[in-house]
Amino acid sequence: MTQDTIAADQSAENTPETIGSSMQDPRAQRELKVVHSSLWAAYGDALGWISELTDEQGLTKRTRGASLRHPIAWQRKIGGRYGVKVNLPVGCYSDDTQLRLATSRALSRGWFDVELFSKIELPVWLSYKFGAGRATSRASGNLARRDTAWYANFFKGWRNSGGNGAAMRVQPHVWAAPDLEDPKNYLPDVIRNSVCTHSHPVGLLGAALHALTLASTLNTGRIPGPGKLLELVDYAGEVPELAQSDTQLCWTWWPEWNKGTESFGDEWERTISHCRAAIDIAAACTSQKNGEAAYLDIIDRLDLKNPKQRGSGTLCAIAAVALAWCEPDIESALTIAANALHTDTDTIATMGGAIMGAVAAKEPPVSVQDEEMLRTEARRLAAMAAGEQPVGHSYPNKHHWQAPATQSDALQQTPDGGYWIAGLGRAEPLQDPIQVSDSSFQWQWFRLEFGQTVLIKRRTELQRIDLPVDSSHSPKGAEGSDAVKSDPGPQLNAHQFDEGISIAAADGLESASRLDIDQAIAFVRKHHMDYKAVGMATCKVIRQGSTVDILSFVRGLLETLRYNAELSKAQELTGNSEVPAGEEQQKKIW
Repeated sequence: MTQDTIAADQSAENTPETIGSSMQDPRAQRELKVVHSSLWAAYGDALGWISELTDEQGLTKRTRGASLRHPIAWQRKIGGRYGVKVNLPVGCYSDDTQLRLATSRALSRGWFDVELFSKIELPVWLSYKFGAGRATSRASGNLARRDTAWYANFFKGWRNSGGNGAAMRVQPHVWAAPDLEDPKNYLPDVIRNSVCTHSHPVGLLGAALHALTLASTLNTGRIPGPGKLLELVDYAGEVPELAQSDTQLCWTWWPEWNKGTESFGDEWERTISHCRAAIDIAAACTSQKNGEAAYLDIIDRLDLKNPKQRGSGTLCAIAAVALAWCEPDIESALTIAANALHTDTDTIATMGGAIMGAVAAKEPPVSVQDEEMLRTEARRLAAMAAGEQPVGHSYPNKHHWQAPATQSDALQQTPDGGYWIAGLGRAEPLQDPIQVSDSSFQWQWFRLEFGQTVLIKRRTELQRIDLPVDSSHSPKGAEGSDAVKSDPGPQLNAHQFDEGISIAAADGLESASRLDIDQAIAFVRKHHMDYKAVGMATCKVIRQGSTVDILSFVRGLLETLRYNAELSKAQELTGNSEVPAGEEQQKKIW
């Protein structure tokens, strides 16, 4: 019996309860799958976080002697060495779900705004994070600087950032994808999201493979077996090409990566090879054993208890799907993952929960924190997958935005005595502040206006902000700086140009609320470098872009001119006015 047959048989055992057995409406079916995937992902996170980075004695202390079977209320020290011990409620989730929600908020009107995610969500997240990898924390801190772009986030050690911090948060891209059979519906945004914090092939491949696994599960109603997972690795192998086709990554991130001692391509091929070998190992383990014994064998064979390996993006992506090969019942599977001490318990459980939850007929047995908000967000993403363009979070204007100076500056006070979290909006206090000994800092629980609960680091004396009369959601800085309004920024006006031909509006450039260098260059190429098209695109880039954006745009224009020149030369030599450049030449130039 092949491994894929085994996986199919495991899925067949749950057929009577599988989503879709009694539902005919594809849209309702997709929505339910996304909701269940979201809830089980948060459940796995909440369960696995209790056992993260502790031993048998430490777990016994956290659970007060009880076995870890479901999320419970417990205590943990938050904020590192100088933090505080806090009581965490039942179902409290960690940074895995926090960053997944940050990704979800940045998805709006059918697209992912990586600028909002990288410059607002990630820096502000540092003030309320619950556990986090070093790469994600360093990257988020570096993105708080005005001069750091998401595609040029070159913090110390950025080339070696191969952890699972990207893989654990990319599910919303899949949940919102309209066509799950075509990876190009979601993989480009998965790459953009991942590059914000992770640049090593291990981290990028892990994110891509997990996204592909989740997409396959949502699309087919079956969890991929080993054979199918190897096929998905082939799809993930296209990541370098996708990265090079992204103008911003191509001109900045890609050449900077290759300045190192190893080329990205060579390192990528090694990572692909290691990934395939790991899948074969996991498949061999499940062919001989099942249940907890099989999973623990996989953990040992993949060396996932080794501190240098346990956070690997690729290995955790494989362990998450292999968990389903070992134990088809989702509740039992996540319990097994959470009790595999010295592994990355919460991340493997949350990724496994997202995959298995997509085909689970039941909801988690214990409610997770902010459950209603999770449902609402899941439904909104499912609506995007159905072709709607629901509005997401109302962000500050990114062109006026400045990240909080420190982690403790995100919480501010409004003139009416209320509370405001930078970038996220109004917040309601749930408890009195927890004072840090001999410090001017405190920790305090808040609930944001859209339903998320956070424990935020704050100053004892808060900075006061003013709210403009025309927008209760957009604060002014303490010194009366420009209002930070949730508008799309300055837009092109085609009528400023002669003849009043609104070609920009026709192609969506004028109405686009984000700056996309790829879109701007594609726009001028489509209109054959017409001076009106070049002028419109240039205005948009100059008004909305950074210095690096402008440089990338100009380089794109230069390459377009070079391509046109080479094409004209080829036409003259052949006498054929329709001779295009060869495919490889086009890839090289464009």
